[in-house]
Amino acid sequence: MTTARLKQELARLRQRTRPARPLRSERESFEDFQAREIPRRNRELPSSVKLARSRIGWLRMVGDLLGFASAEQLIEDVLEAPDGSGSRLPPQERSRVLIEREVYASIWRGDPGLQHLSVPPEWAEVLDASETWRARLQSVPPATFARWLVEARRVMQDGSADAQIEALAGRHLREYRIDEPLLERVVGQGVLDLSSEELSWMLNASLQDLFVSQWAFEVGKEKEVTDAGELE
Repeated sequence: MTTARLKQELARLRQRTRPARPLRSERESFEDFQAREIPRRNRELPSSVKLARSRIGWLRMVGDLLGFASAEQLIEDVLEAPDGSGSRLPPQERSRVLIEREVYASIWRGDPGLQHLSVPPEWAEVLDASETWRARLQSVPPATFARWLVEARRVMQDGSADAQIEALAGRHLREYRIDEPLLERVVGQGVLDLSSEELSWMLNASLQDLFVSQWAFEVGKEKEVTDAGELE
């Protein structure tokens, strides 16, 4: 055996006998998941949402929130005020519906400085439906939701009709009372006028903490198992 070949064999032997890297605990893996997902989701917030949060935070810090007589007045302020969020979003490019949702959601939660303001009935219905949507989605077992994600991705890649996608959602999710009427209430009455960004946020705004929770972590693990099974 040549010296070069002997070195190669010794290197392979060292590799095979090298102590295995310690397995990460479930807790460590979950913390890694959150360390990735939380900053990513914050970066991907719609600019109008970042603006609204920044403006409300500023007004709270300087003690000016109590000066607003109505939620509508606060919304107009956010629509016209300087953008302190770093997005540099000019007023003409700001989304009224996303700013309205952010303001009304803050009031709905009872955030500090906003308790004197009220939410109109149409937005109360949206926010109540959003809480229901979140609770019902969280009730779906991670393995079931992962299977739905994998199958929905395959159907969309195949270019299947919307009816097939809806049927797939019904098969996996209707048991948990997740259906089109619920999602229509989550989106609100102006669904036909929404941009794709607005529609996406209306559906996902109430799910942001769920998407970085233990439930989402378990969904991700189940999805890897499902994907691996389909490749075998």
